[in-house]
Amino acid sequence: VSSLHGVKCCIAAWPDRRAPAATHRTVLLPPPAPPTPPMLLATLRGHGDAQGADVSNARVIAALALLTSGRLASAGWDQTVRVWEVPAAAAASTDVSHDEPVAPSAAASVLGPRGEYGVAALALCALRDGGLAAGFGDGVVRVWAQCSDAGGFTLAGSFSTGTVVRGLACCEGDVAQVGNDGLLRVWTPLGGGWVERRRPSGDGADGGGYLISVASASGTIFTGSDDGTARAWRAPDARGLLDRG
Repeated sequence: VSSLHGVKCCIAAWPDRRAPAATHRTVLLPPPAPPTPPMLLATLRGHGDAQGADVSNARVIAALALLTSGRLASAGWDQTVRVWEVPAAAAASTDVSHDEPVAPSAAASVLGPRGEYGVAALALCALRDGGLAAGFGDGVVRVWAQCSDAGGFTLAGSFSTGTVVRGLACCEGDVAQVGNDGLLRVWTPLGGGWVERRRPSGDGADGGGYLISVASASGTIFTGSDDGTARAWRAPDARGLLDRG
């Protein structure tokens, strides 16, 4: 047994009665096909249109989140959050012969239309119940719940962080949040609202710079800062809830 181009093949050998030495035959396999390059499936356009606020750089998309329903949410400097129905034809397409991507005309839902909140939407995260949370430049995180009947969204609550929100991440039902004050906060739903858990302690937990990005997996929270460092934190448990009286 031999290996060629990563594929195992057999090399057969048999004796030749008319010759003193054995004769070997080698079977050559063609090289594997090259990997398929990325293919554009859809182009989603809408940020910066009349549904958004009339501001400079209105087409900037600051954050994306894939919702549990399979839809895509986007947050923009035009002060809106948009939820897109990714075309089924694009999601299932295997046709690489066409040059024109599928381009839907509008988002399925526009949250905060026409400058309703007055500040840019900068951060997003998908929630486990199908809803989404969005962080804005005014320091407020707004939470939308998914309507069970029509698949739309309704504003279900909000909480103020005291800083420009730069990143959000779902952390086992809670929301991890970072911003311009350099602090990592973890918020949990409680009694119809949101309360802050005790902040992590240690090097880099006391501000002094911007925290720009955050991610979470398996009880660990990761943050990225403007000082060139990424840090890993153990998520606080329920015993770390602040006593709010």
